[in-house]
Amino acid sequence: MATLAVAPVDAPRRGQGGRVTARRVPVIVAVVTVLAGVLVADRFFLEPAPTADRVAEEVSVVGAPGASAASTTWYCPGGSTSADGDAELTVVVANTGSEPVEGVATAVAFSPGAPTPPPAVQERFALGAQSRVVLSPKELVQSPHVAVTVEVDGGDVVVEQGVSGSLGFDLSPCAISGSDAWYFADGATTRASTLLLNLYNPFAVPAIVDLRFAATEGRAEPADLQGVVVPPRSLVAVNVGDHVRREPAVSISIVARSGRLVAGKIARRNEPGQRGLVAGLGAPQPAETWRFPEGVVGGGVVERFHLYNPSEREASVDLEMVLDDGVFEPIAVPVPPRGRVTLTVNGEGEAGVQVPEGMGHSALFRSLNGVGVVIERGLEATGRRAGLASTLGAVEPAVRWGLAAGVATSAVEEWVVVQNATDNPAKVSFTAISDGRAEVLDKLGGLTVPPLGRRGFKLNDVLAAASPGLEEEVLEAALVVEADRPVVVERAMYRVGRSGISTSLAIPFIP
Repeated sequence: MATLAVAPVDAPRRGQGGRVTARRVPVIVAVVTVLAGVLVADRFFLEPAPTADRVAEEVSVVGAPGASAASTTWYCPGGSTSADGDAELTVVVANTGSEPVEGVATAVAFSPGAPTPPPAVQERFALGAQSRVVLSPKELVQSPHVAVTVEVDGGDVVVEQGVSGSLGFDLSPCAISGSDAWYFADGATTRASTLLLNLYNPFAVPAIVDLRFAATEGRAEPADLQGVVVPPRSLVAVNVGDHVRREPAVSISIVARSGRLVAGKIARRNEPGQRGLVAGLGAPQPAETWRFPEGVVGGGVVERFHLYNPSEREASVDLEMVLDDGVFEPIAVPVPPRGRVTLTVNGEGEAGVQVPEGMGHSALFRSLNGVGVVIERGLEATGRRAGLASTLGAVEPAVRWGLAAGVATSAVEEWVVVQNATDNPAKVSFTAISDGRAEVLDKLGGLTVPPLGRRGFKLNDVLAAASPGLEEEVLEAALVVEADRPVVVERAMYRVGRSGISTSLAIPFIP
């Protein structure tokens, strides 16, 4: 059995060592130095796929327990805290409830080539009712690869991670549990791209995992990525480009032989039309339904859907789009066994995936033959909005969603898009959470989403009006979105005048 030798990083007991500085600072953090990555092109091992499908147990890894929960634990797969990482990590914790909570954050690092890994460090923090805090792991440990666990003594809390660098920024949910499998549909290993996988094991037993890849040229199971050992309470970072050939589109399976873990990706691209930074969790299992509230094409924006089928059976997937104005005829998309498909909206040769330029839309994918897939939506922008974004869809709608992070200023546009999953109109409400206040944003107007439709809400003007007298650089707030029917909620943020896009689903509250 081939193993990747990594010394364990043991987390200290609660209350030992270190310091987490809690600050009300912007999530969009300073630009840091670009990480130089070397991509190796000659190690692409084609092997037959396993003969049996993996039967994944149902697991929910993204969701916020309600106020009745005695405690919650969140796992953030991480970014960098050193100058050579170019994906500086912050963690945002928002308490949407009416009672104060206390918590502890633990930072675990991985330093390739170091004789011993840096020790994990943790510190307590306090968080008032209806407040949020930004944790800065770089004040705990300096490393190009860092993951964070956040433990809180209560419910009604949502936790997100942010990464920022010279290529852009991204915000994404942290996980509430580990899984024995993780899947990514959207990745690239071209000369101008770096694709890192963070394998974070915050648990007390080791995890042993196999990594498999699907690309345009076939499947790959590199020998040195089979039987990878991730010791207890440790982080292992894998540069995919060191193990597979250069490919513009790569999908990934991470399946454990034993144990559980949390897996995230950090993707950097620096080439014409594809310059940006993306980070986020994988999917713990394939699903038969995926929903995407946000959709945009034209004006320099290219939209792609990446479909990955990790099973041994072909998947027959139906794509339906709801346009802000007009009708879209559903199309069938076959996805081969252990294979992947990329659909480019309005792309050449993509007959049937045509949307009028500038037309807002939402997307619904459904498997017609019971074979689950993993789907991510990618945006590539070079116009007024510039950068990259990659987002997993939602598997299930909910009636209450939370966002820990958000910045709406003259430098950043913040939108929240709501997709109605029912055949009846849905009434929605927005509540901003900041500085001990919960303020209903009743000036958004027209808070009804049509049946099976979608609506986008720009928060900049509303947040400014709700917080008169504040300097715009602190116009930050957590957000709770509630509806009288099941909906899906997505946040989209766009830097103005420079590269940076982030799209991410909100965190559903578990009933």
